[in-house]
Amino acid sequence: MKKIGFIDYYLDCWHPQNFIKNAKQYNENNGDCFEVCCAYAEIDSPSGVTTDAWCEKHGVERAYSIKEVCDKSDFVIIFAPDNPEKHLPLAKEAFKYAKKVFIDKTFSAGYDDAVEMFRLAEEYGVDFFSCSSLRYDDGFKEYKGKASAITVLGGGGEGHYFDDYLVHHLEIVMHCFGCGAKSVHYEKHADQEIVKVEFTEDRVANVIFAPCLSFGAIIADENGKSRLVPAESNFFYNQVCDILAFFNGEKLSFDTRETLELAKIKAAAFKSRDEKIDTVTL
Repeated sequence: MKKIGFIDYYLDCWHPQNFIKNAKQYNENNGDCFEVCCAYAEIDSPSGVTTDAWCEKHGVERAYSIKEVCDKSDFVIIFAPDNPEKHLPLAKEAFKYAKKVFIDKTFSAGYDDAVEMFRLAEEYGVDFFSCSSLRYDDGFKEYKGKASAITVLGGGGEGHYFDDYLVHHLEIVMHCFGCGAKSVHYEKHADQEIVKVEFTEDRVANVIFAPCLSFGAIIADENGKSRLVPAESNFFYNQVCDILAFFNGEKLSFDTRETLELAKIKAAAFKSRDEKIDTVTL
């Protein structure tokens, strides 16, 4: 068996349990043998589900330290999707064991944390990556590196908020454009938050966040013709496939420099908002 260890802030969350389900599906579809061998969490879930109860429910051995996870596993996943401020301290410990690592969205609490995690990975010789599942929707595949303009729509429903969900919009932008962001502008009207990102080669990305919006994008191709592309495929399963292919030694499907640039764009959007700066130059 190929053993995966979970490291989390707390485990009672959609992401780790759905990873287990989709990894089983990946095994069935590809004749592979990945299993989640153990899981560590800093705290019991605020919802009341304890780490012990979660592990028992999902048939995963409880680990009591990051060291134990890394000793028992071949590969490591760091979750804490709603607590990106935990990613740097968790990665600092996990990277010491030089296992391949996937870090869930949102990658970092800020750009400085993102730079530090890349530095630590280089120091310890760690192969890792991080991304949101939204970049993996089947509808966006044909536009990889080929779009001339894009407007990403999405909100995730009531109770979801811009700071946490902006990563999903930007993953779609980075998938379609790649690197090359030059400036960022933020504005808000009622419950609509809008980010404009100007790229090299006269490419422009607009992000529109509102709780009522489902995820999708209006994408212009190389010839300037637009169409609406709703995010409707099983993009989370597609992401799990990319994670497990990466663990199997296959080449990652995107340039990890996009992760750092995404973190820089996010930081600029928050700077434009919080400091009332019209346009932040990158």
